[in-house]
Amino acid sequence: MKSKPRTWLLWLGYLLWAVFVNAVNVWILTPIVEDYGILGVVGVVLISTVWLLGLPTSSRRRWVIFTMFALLVGQGLSDMANSPSLRAVALAVVMCLGLIALAAWVGKVRMRHLVVTAVAMSAISAWLPFSEWPYFTRFVIVSSGNLPVSSTDFQSLPLAAVQTPQGQAVVTVKKVRETTTGFTQRVMNATASTDQLQNVLTSYNHLYELVSLSGSNSRVGLRKPTPQELSAVNPITLDPQFPFTLAHWSVSGGRVYESFTPVLTPDQIAKVGLNPTAMSSELVVLSKQVQLEEQSNWDQVLSELGVSPRSTGLQVVHGVLQGTSNGLSVHVKTGEGQVIGFGHFTNLQMNQVLFEGLNTLKVISLANGGAVVATYQGNAAHPLSTDVIIGALDASGRNVVFVNSSPAIIIQANSNGTWKQVYQAPNRSLRFEASVLFSGDKVPEILTNDISLMQPSTIRYFTSYSYQNGSLVRNWRVYRPGIAKVIPVQFSPTARVPDLLATVSGTGKFVVLKRHDIPVVPIASVLLALIIAGGYALRLRVRAVGKGVER
Repeated sequence: MKSKPRTWLLWLGYLLWAVFVNAVNVWILTPIVEDYGILGVVGVVLISTVWLLGLPTSSRRRWVIFTMFALLVGQGLSDMANSPSLRAVALAVVMCLGLIALAAWVGKVRMRHLVVTAVAMSAISAWLPFSEWPYFTRFVIVSSGNLPVSSTDFQSLPLAAVQTPQGQAVVTVKKVRETTTGFTQRVMNATASTDQLQNVLTSYNHLYELVSLSGSNSRVGLRKPTPQELSAVNPITLDPQFPFTLAHWSVSGGRVYESFTPVLTPDQIAKVGLNPTAMSSELVVLSKQVQLEEQSNWDQVLSELGVSPRSTGLQVVHGVLQGTSNGLSVHVKTGEGQVIGFGHFTNLQMNQVLFEGLNTLKVISLANGGAVVATYQGNAAHPLSTDVIIGALDASGRNVVFVNSSPAIIIQANSNGTWKQVYQAPNRSLRFEASVLFSGDKVPEILTNDISLMQPSTIRYFTSYSYQNGSLVRNWRVYRPGIAKVIPVQFSPTARVPDLLATVSGTGKFVVLKRHDIPVVPIASVLLALIIAGGYALRLRVRAVGKGVER
């Protein structure tokens, strides 16, 4: 009869191995395959073979079957946890029972060990599925959630970060589960115009409520946004298909709701997709019309909430950038467009504005009434994208412009007003997300979504680079596919570095990440090597004991 300590060690060994082998799968084996393609598959086969040959012959089948059982249960539960429903729970139970029976029959693993392992893995997946564990290689997960949205309306959650006295908050949306009674009431209340009634009729099952993500470094929660927060939102950021859809907002019971109507016909959208440069001037006019209509509707909503739009101090009126910024009066002829943000582009001592117009970027100095000090003009062959990010390549304080065109580029304004392209992506899939200086780093990390190194796939992964001598050198990569948008957010005003808020494509998932410097992958690799070495040592010991008995 086995002693109690040995029995408990066996139970613990099964549980720890089940968790560890799933962690090794998402931290080590999957990245090798995703980055190196067929060479990665060969590498994984070699690692598996070395591990397999190290197992004692007497227990090899049991441990191989149990390992396959743990991986299948972990992966299956992760897939079902990502789409929670009663049907998914039922499928999970059936899957676990089937795998338990198969592993007990084929591998001769004790039923109670399999049952306890399946229960433990279910608890872990309910807390955080193994498919989300790739984040742990570089981050602590502060908070996560899944807001209901329709993928036909939002490819990912819209994110509008605003400043509050308690730190930053992020305004986003969640789908409203509308009842027939509620919809009928909305139709009865739509008496202002025919357009309002048409909007209500087309928005059935496509109605969203604005919500706010806020909190501290330890916890981020969901709540109703305050009117002051909404007053700082640029409404265009809440329209995922601007300018091809027109967003509508309304107030009911102190809550703000959003719906959409199409602006272009399907034929017009197809024409834009086939020849975007030919439609560029028409799109500028359309964008301006949609922007003005959305801003008017948004201002009306804010008025109902008792607040006014929180202005940055600068606005474009009839092609002229005018207003006040940091006490400086500005009046500059720019043409139609919008202000992207502030920074130091040509001179560290000057406060400057980055302005985006029709296939053009302009740096405007705020001194002496304002003046255009640098202009970058795109061309028909490589038009500028409207997806532009301001960031830094080093710790000097000077800003560059990340342009998510196809391919993506980084451009820098010189002190004499000329521009220099300092980097062009080697493929058309790379997308810049942010430039963040983390604690302990000497230079900012350039956060991107990028494809694998050698794998012929369009799947993009959350990747960090540093800029060195005209090239991007990879720091790390999180092998969690589907990350669609990443923004730095400082939820607490006392935080030294921002957290990262990431969304997942095709879903309403979001995750708040805090950077850490623990070498997770090297530690897991060393543990795996020690386990494999321990298996060979045990096998040699068993062989030596067997020879001693023969003598």
